[in-house]
Amino acid sequence: APTLDPNRTYQPSMWPVAIILIIYVILIGPVNFWFIKKRNRPTWVLVTTPLIALVTLSIIGSIGVAEKGLGLRARSLEIVQTVSGRDKGISLMMTGLFHGRPVSFDVSQPERGNARVLRTREGEAVQSIDFSSGRAVYRNVRGGFWQTMYVEEQRLVELDGSIRIGKNGGNIATINNLTKHRLENVTIFRESGPEG
Repeated sequence: APTLDPNRTYQPSMWPVAIILIIYVILIGPVNFWFIKKRNRPTWVLVTTPLIALVTLSIIGSIGVAEKGLGLRARSLEIVQTVSGRDKGISLMMTGLFHGRPVSFDVSQPERGNARVLRTREGEAVQSIDFSSGRAVYRNVRGGFWQTMYVEEQRLVELDGSIRIGKNGGNIATINNLTKHRLENVTIFRESGPEG
């Protein structure tokens, strides 16, 4: 899900890297050979070439760290399903976590629901599950360097009111939101299928 991945929707600037690569080509070729010829030291090419390459690599690596960062970025999407007139609903929340560096953290189950960590690579993610508190806690969830992981959470939520659907004959006439939550991208399911 690219929209949940904070890294994929992040658009770093490629211009600094392109400019540095052009400067690198000029330095490693004409400038480097002009410098060595002027000094009359042909063996210096064995030192200057790797040195220019190392400096260029360091600069490009620094730009990558500055662009992507070493911190944590997150993006979430929550969908709540309910029935007309009910004051409770079922929430499905997906969260994408982008780690700029290797991290280890815990994910606790919600009080009235469950959560799970979705792996991004085979053999990674959850190290152990602890049930000592009465709820499952995923211990030592590991995220790698510049890696995105996903957490899926399902729980029962109080809506602090209800959503009522008014009908006129067989058609939907009104949707009354009596909760304090804003409705976005509503889809209404009837026995015959989704309404839109």
